[in-house]
Amino acid sequence: MTDCWIWDGALGTHGYGVLGRGLVHRLSYEHFRGPIPDGLHIDHLCGVRPCYNPDHLAVVTAQENTARTRAAESTKERHAAKTHCPKGHPYSPENTRYYAKAGYACRACRQCEREHNRRDYAKVSKGLWKWGDGKRPERRKHPRQPAPPGRGGSGANPGPGANPGPVIGWGSG
Repeated sequence: MTDCWIWDGALGTHGYGVLGRGLVHRLSYEHFRGPIPDGLHIDHLCGVRPCYNPDHLAVVTAQENTARTRAAESTKERHAAKTHCPKGHPYSPENTRYYAKAGYACRACRQCEREHNRRDYAKVSKGLWKWGDGKRPERRKHPRQPAPPGRGGSGANPGPGANPGPVIGWGSG
């Protein structure tokens, strides 16, 4: 099989390439092979969702597409057989981090993690995020928006003497 053509533009929530309102693999198939008959799906023979190489795409029924995807393999076997992350980066020894989650052995793409960390760091640098006590940054109001009156800067603890606002709780009313 020839090499995958990995879409480096926007990806949808399920890892397929997106261009405007269309899925890139469908647009590629229509461009190189012709129209897709009504009611049929495009199957990735390579199993790499951001791939749009027409040699890796086949027209199949929804039932056949689901059967090929599940293909009598367990979820664990399917994930172990994957050679690329959902964004198309290879699961190579240099690019893969292994960890345990809920008793299962898992792997993560280091390149995706680096890109995610760069985006978070950029938000912190611009003042749109602030680091909290946990591992994830907390969302902060836009720097130009003033804090609510009597609430202090973060609103988490107004401090002594500040008006905490209306108290709604047990036994009132």
